[in-house]
Amino acid sequence: MIAVSSAWAEANARHLLRSPITGRIINVPLRSPITYKDLTGIHPSDDDFNALLASFQRFPAFRMVAMINTLLSFYDHEDEETAKKVQGFLLKNLIADDLFKSAQEKFGKDSVFLRPIFHAQQLLVLMKRLITATCADGELDPNNEGEARYQLGKACLMMNDRLNDEGQTTKLQELIAADDEEKIYDELFAQTIFSSELSNPTDVIHSVVRSYEYSQILEKDAAQFRLSTGESVLEKFRAVTGLELHRYIWLLFGIFVIYKSESEHYENLIENPAKFNIGLETAFSKTNVTEKELLAFFGQTATDQKTLADSFAKNPARIPLRSELDLTAFRAFPLVYVNDKPKVATSVDFSFLTEKSSAGIFHTVFNSVKDKDNEDWHTFTGYWGQIFEKYVNDRLRDVYPLTEQRFYSSTFWDNPPEKSEPHAFDGVIDCGDTLVVMEYKGTYLTREAKYSGEVEVLMADFDKNIGKAVRQLIKNLKIAFSKTNGHSFSQFDENRERMHYSFDTKCTQRIRKVYPVIVAQDHALMFGLANHTARRQFEAQKPELDLKPDVRVMPLSLVTIEELEKTIPYLAQVSLIEILDEHASREQTPIHTFMNALVRLLNKKKIPQRGNDWFDEQVTKIKKRMRVELEMKE
Repeated sequence: MIAVSSAWAEANARHLLRSPITGRIINVPLRSPITYKDLTGIHPSDDDFNALLASFQRFPAFRMVAMINTLLSFYDHEDEETAKKVQGFLLKNLIADDLFKSAQEKFGKDSVFLRPIFHAQQLLVLMKRLITATCADGELDPNNEGEARYQLGKACLMMNDRLNDEGQTTKLQELIAADDEEKIYDELFAQTIFSSELSNPTDVIHSVVRSYEYSQILEKDAAQFRLSTGESVLEKFRAVTGLELHRYIWLLFGIFVIYKSESEHYENLIENPAKFNIGLETAFSKTNVTEKELLAFFGQTATDQKTLADSFAKNPARIPLRSELDLTAFRAFPLVYVNDKPKVATSVDFSFLTEKSSAGIFHTVFNSVKDKDNEDWHTFTGYWGQIFEKYVNDRLRDVYPLTEQRFYSSTFWDNPPEKSEPHAFDGVIDCGDTLVVMEYKGTYLTREAKYSGEVEVLMADFDKNIGKAVRQLIKNLKIAFSKTNGHSFSQFDENRERMHYSFDTKCTQRIRKVYPVIVAQDHALMFGLANHTARRQFEAQKPELDLKPDVRVMPLSLVTIEELEKTIPYLAQVSLIEILDEHASREQTPIHTFMNALVRLLNKKKIPQRGNDWFDEQVTKIKKRMRVELEMKE
């Protein structure tokens, strides 16, 4: 689900919602927030908006908006009915009678889920404007005054007007008029990747469990992951943060539990915003977490309002970022202290706090070694790729055990071709006359790629990441299925000392279809246009393959690790091949995600949706270990 202006959606629906196979427009819900102009017919000027912001006591207003955004972080991505109730609750408490009546008259028949007033980008940019404003404080405090809340709701509506970028719409219309299909999709990708990422945050449980598994891999094989300083990756993380990685993950999980508990009674939150505060001295008071650890943890996740405001001006990107997309400071510090004393903090955006347990761990170490003269820059990213590869293969090995001799993890060529690396595919699934070949990418797109809005920057970084995986797949397919001399690969043990089984030339002769798949770590790449771009790159290079004539290479699928994790529970009832076919079907538009395809297939087969039992089991184990090692008291 992506939030875009109604004008933008109407202008670009022909390309965004069209099946690339049939050319038919498919009904894909885009969320188009209601604006102040929608309700009044008046487009608010800069002066009107700035005057309204100046009427607030800035930090109390900031705290109220933060509370609203954190509330939406929990409910806006769950079932539609609950999201509707929360939107209705906010409308009742924050929109004045005249605007509320206008909304009912003009949009009463529309879903408040598809035409919301409140959404994450609006609230985050409003917070940024409030905290970075240089004007003196006004008098309105929405925490204590009903009228001030209505004025804050009005400011939210006006912010929706300001997020409508007419320049972007014009740029796309010019490309559409020129009928340049490739450039249209590239521009759409650059304009919407930020909104897609913000609207589809990573799952907290999946994030915590996955990162905890990474910490266990790093702990088990610490000697394998050493930097030039002699430090292991775990030791580097501790040196940078002052915390053991697994305890850092536990503390983040503890904060999630606190917020989730308070959010269950959202009706009380407007009247008592303090319920969304985290007390440093009380949050972990019934554990053995030391004061030093607490200070280290909040040093990584929280800051005061002045430092937060200053952070938007410091640490500039390599190129200018669009102001409404640059929320880097909030991502770095998703908690902010409620006053000058660093004792109580409140959440700016809970999905950003979740990111600290996933991408944040990577960037914490990466940022400490990314000096261009530091050889550990590449060493660490290589290690992270190895950890990711092991994790993905472990999850697939749960589905396809060694005894079945169907899944090949971290494969190697039996006789590598001249000038070729010995490593073959990262993963292969043997499905009889069909083969699924996979490459894994464990790194992330840069903030410049995602938040500059510049097509060239996004495409260049995408090519370094996913484009590299495309080229690896093309190269390895050439080697495995060459017309003249195909090469075999094998499944070895972790130390490459013992071969378990081999996919030899006799096996290649029975293969009629090959499905190329890229599994990506970066959650932002779940966006359908990321898959569309990767698939287009693969198709452009496919003529280079020159394979055996009886081997058909199917469309490529780009899948994020979270999507793969959520697919695994169904593989006993539907084959991965069926899901990949659905992903490339006539009903798939460029904006559809892999999960859209999975859910569509499940509905066709009348298979109920469910979670991944393995994650439930791991959460239970994590909680048990937390209770013991943190000496948690009831």
